Amino acid sequence: MANVAFTAQSGQPSNRGQSVLITLNLADQAKLSTIAVGDLATIANSSNVGYVSDIDTLGGTFKIKPKYPYGSLSSSGDNSIMTEGETINVTT
Repeated sequence: MANVAFTAQSGQPSNRGQSVLITLNLADQAKLSTIAVGDLATIANSSNVGYVSDIDTLGGTFKIKPKYPYGSLSSSGDNSIMTEGETINVTT
């Protein structure tokens, strides 16, 4: 198992139970081919956990679905936002 780190380039709404779209810079977009749908994703600052649910290599984005139906993917200190610059670690 390997960890691949990505940095969110824009803040996104992160309500409980909802997926979050992660927008990447060019350097991180090059790493998209190393992850797969179903890989475990952890939000570094809050330790919230989910799974990769969609990968868009052309658009340079991927989505994370919370591990639990009521789970949150928000950044530490904010219950409804994944902030810009947040690190997401994906375990492949």
